[in-house]
Amino acid sequence: MTTAANRIICVGNRYRPEDSAGPLTLAELQARRLPDGWAALDGGLAGLDILPSVEGARRVIFVDSILGDDGAVRVLSADDPLLHADAHYGHGAGLGYLLKLLPAVLKDEVPLLDVVGIPGQPDPELITAAADACLSLASGGPGLEPHGGTR
Repeated sequence: MTTAANRIICVGNRYRPEDSAGPLTLAELQARRLPDGWAALDGGLAGLDILPSVEGARRVIFVDSILGDDGAVRVLSADDPLLHADAHYGHGAGLGYLLKLLPAVLKDEVPLLDVVGIPGQPDPELITAAADACLSLASGGPGLEPHGGTR
């Protein structure tokens, strides 16, 4: 577990192209310099397994694959309906399920949350845009500029 107060947690499965956005973005972030007080972490696959990485953080930016075919990286708030379409408990419980449970589990310690979502099979341009969005958010910026997005 990291002692950094702020974390970028990249979620997904590097062996499944349609779910590899998080691990690919993590590799891109590890090749760059993060702002002071920030750490980039591998969130793995299962939502609840990420909980220890969220505990104690002031700010968390998640990176994950999202449904959609518009080809744009998006910055979403933790309560965006797009993230909760399959937020149910089960073998495949993922980020949506974790985001749904965080307020109940962490009570008054829920960090400020954003999600950088990458649609479809990520290409290098989308991964670069996602890493840029993470670094902009981490530096206090809006997250996305050339590719547009929502927040």
